[in-house]
Amino acid sequence: MRQDIQGTDQFSAGSITYEPDSFFAGKIVIDLAVDTPNPRFHLQAAAHRLQSDESLEFVGYLVDQVAERHLREATGSTAFIRQDGQHLNAHVFLPTPLAERPPVYGDEPAYLGTEEPRVLTDFQAAILPDVTESVRNMVPPALHPHVEDIAHLVAQEIPTRADLLRAYQRTSIPEVLEEIDQFGQPELLSPEHQKAMKTAQLSFPHPAAEAVRSTTPAVAAESHRAPAGASVGHAFDR
Repeated sequence: MRQDIQGTDQFSAGSITYEPDSFFAGKIVIDLAVDTPNPRFHLQAAAHRLQSDESLEFVGYLVDQVAERHLREATGSTAFIRQDGQHLNAHVFLPTPLAERPPVYGDEPAYLGTEEPRVLTDFQAAILPDVTESVRNMVPPALHPHVEDIAHLVAQEIPTRADLLRAYQRTSIPEVLEEIDQFGQPELLSPEHQKAMKTAQLSFPHPAAEAVRSTTPAVAAESHRAPAGASVGHAFDR
């Protein structure tokens, strides 16, 4: 879904593929090449300046994660943002055709069962004929009676370039920083803290602890030799 010279969105037949599956009737994999929106780079650079302990690539990945959530909330699509914002991926799992289902499934009123197709946007409705033709050419014959239903499910997962741009525009620096706090590398101790830890280790070396532990059996043995009714150790003042 790259822009043409007029700046409109396009759908390429090679953007979707069919993959068989041992449990379902297979799945349609959507892989759309897109132009990375400029706000992504600004968000990545700004967040990295504030969290320079993280790599620039990792910060960019988290920017994409936040933008992805905004994209899904705004469009209903389940698309993933991948490869530095250069690809959108989505999967459409296809139910087994009714004629091939075991009796445990029971009767269903339609092929899609409980699936609720969403209302298509103008862009999605415009590309629907091309999506339908692509689906028809790739799915097995058993699914041909359901091509229109499948194509609708595929089309509704495809956002526009403007949708992707708005997702990054909705992404804020505080959101990205919160993501870094949650998923970033644990913060290392400052040099001052490291020096303090070293001093503590030198002041209370491990052999001293061993010496403390080594006296325990002797104390225990002494307690066994004590007369009945006698107490071992310091007596409490009464």
